[in-house]
Amino acid sequence: MATITRLKVGQTLYAVIRQQMGNTTLRRGALYPVVVVEINPEHRWVRASINGNAPQRYSAARLAKWKVNKPKPKRTMFGLPDY
Repeated sequence: MATITRLKVGQTLYAVIRQQMGNTTLRRGALYPVVVVEINPEHRWVRASINGNAPQRYSAARLAKWKVNKPKPKRTMFGLPDY
């Protein structure tokens, strides 16, 4: 789990996001890299880029769900890793 006080600019974190597998009811956990661009500990937010997209502002509550170390997949579903 990540905290604002331990982050550094340019650090890579990992977000596990649940997503639907195509046009089915199956869901899997997808892993996305998160690059920290700016940190504001006074107002408790960070500006980060998820999966190479444009940087956005994220609160400390959302930041707490991100992982510092890259997790290993629990299993594979139809050839795709599930985190």
